[in-house]
Amino acid sequence: WKVPLVNFKLKKIYLWNTVLIIAITSSFLAGFLQIFFYVFLISVLYFLLRFMKNRNRKALNCLFLSFSIVILLIAIQLIPTIQFISLSGRSLDQTNWQNNPGWFIPWKHLAQFIVPDFFGNPATLNYWGTFNYGEFIGYIGIFPLLMVFVAILYGRNAVVVRFFTFLVLSAVILALPTGISQIPFILKIPYLSTSQPTRLLFIIDFGLAVLAAYGLDYILTHKKKVLYPILIFAFLFLTIWLVIIMKLDSSSHMLIAKKNTYLPTTLFISISLALLFLAYPHLQNIAHAKFLFGRKNSFSVFLLLAISLTTLELIRFSLKFNPFTPESFLYPQTKTISFLQKNLGLSRIMTDDSPTFP
Repeated sequence: WKVPLVNFKLKKIYLWNTVLIIAITSSFLAGFLQIFFYVFLISVLYFLLRFMKNRNRKALNCLFLSFSIVILLIAIQLIPTIQFISLSGRSLDQTNWQNNPGWFIPWKHLAQFIVPDFFGNPATLNYWGTFNYGEFIGYIGIFPLLMVFVAILYGRNAVVVRFFTFLVLSAVILALPTGISQIPFILKIPYLSTSQPTRLLFIIDFGLAVLAAYGLDYILTHKKKVLYPILIFAFLFLTIWLVIIMKLDSSSHMLIAKKNTYLPTTLFISISLALLFLAYPHLQNIAHAKFLFGRKNSFSVFLLLAISLTTLELIRFSLKFNPFTPESFLYPQTKTISFLQKNLGLSRIMTDDSPTFP
């Protein structure tokens, strides 16, 4: 039995190294160097974590071979890119980063991890937050975020959970305007000093997604371990509502925040009550809900509904994040445009008054 098992493990190593080569190469050739760097860094760090645990030399050799192949595949673009960066003036563009309000994620925008449209939304033309909505939004959904707290509180003994918790916390510290996050820009460290810290949301959201999966896996076998994560989440929602109530009269923007906080709050209360009823049977008797939550398959039904609800919620969020409008709204056909199109000749037209002629 040993030989087939070894062969199976080797085939598995070769398979996933092939996937790694394709993924890393595609990430670089996609053209977003900062995201490529994050993908590469996380891949290496995660492998080293697993290698320290398993000490698989063949896997290590395969990894070096895979990265050597990646470098050969991307060399045609990598070499001119390095040359281009050395000649770029981007480092001069970032000399005023201290006065750029959108360079780091403002502390107040952490609320968007719980209420994505707390500061409004550009799609509905009521965004009143700092800088660019898309640079600060790290929302992954209410139920997934609740599962993140489950993983951190109860699954911290797992090496992978500790790794991704550390990864998320490190990325958050470097993305916020903390003293540590300013070091690369003060010292003008090459490459790092020209990378916008808000893009660390890529790492934060990826880490949160992995932790959410571990949290969900944990409550499948430990259904009663939900009280403290719910209490933490409840405290965060309570804090947000207190801010809204305290500033409601003095700020018209708080009306937008209040309206957009209803849906996340409703989702949180619904999911939390269902989890509590499933975890503590005596609550079912108090609320006369045993016919709903006392069945053998109640937890499976809840998970199906929670995941379905999360899917619909995130689809709604994505459609609002990437709205589509008819082309005629952006390029209307007017008498002026028709005249210019017919009488353009060899001329070119520009405008210095956007409301008159976009």
